[in-house]
Amino acid sequence: MQSKATKRRRLSPEKRIDELLDTACLIIKSEGVAAATMQRIAQDSGVSKGLIYVYFNNQNELLQALMIREHKRFQAVRNRDAQDATSFDEMVRATQMDSWDYALNHRPFRDRLMAVPAVAEAMKDLLLKERRDTVTFLSKKMVENFNIPRMVAKLAVIQLTGIRNEDIKDHLSPAKMQEVEDIWSIMVSGAFQALEKKYGK
Repeated sequence: MQSKATKRRRLSPEKRIDELLDTACLIIKSEGVAAATMQRIAQDSGVSKGLIYVYFNNQNELLQALMIREHKRFQAVRNRDAQDATSFDEMVRATQMDSWDYALNHRPFRDRLMAVPAVAEAMKDLLLKERRDTVTFLSKKMVENFNIPRMVAKLAVIQLTGIRNEDIKDHLSPAKMQEVEDIWSIMVSGAFQALEKKYGK
């Protein structure tokens, strides 16, 4: 009788890679990263161990591909919702709900993958580019919807999205720190004034 591995279906390279990554995803979610060995992924996918090495040189390379795929899928959803929004308020609400959904349903899986040093290293450049794109996009939206200078919008977005080391180097020079403090204070005070107006007794 033929084994499961010898009965594999003929798939395009793209579909085969997706199948292998889907299998790895299921294993990691249920049993953790350590269980997602190349042999186990091949076995659960119904392919030979040799075939998996046609697409990935080792486990780290496969895990990197999985993390990048899952992250890009989330970003595609959030970007779509941001682009489809018909107002600034709608965009803020939609993208925040996307973030909450990700945190509730996908964050534990992401954290398991990012605990692998090779995966975290592979994500560094992608996350840096994505953050810069986010700051640029949101700054542009703020300028379009509010009568404020682009640099003020940019400094506001940087603080709202969490200051990173590259922000300190690129934007938060000592000469700008007073302006940075003023922007943060205005945003926080304004937010609580708005909350008081809506929910205050």
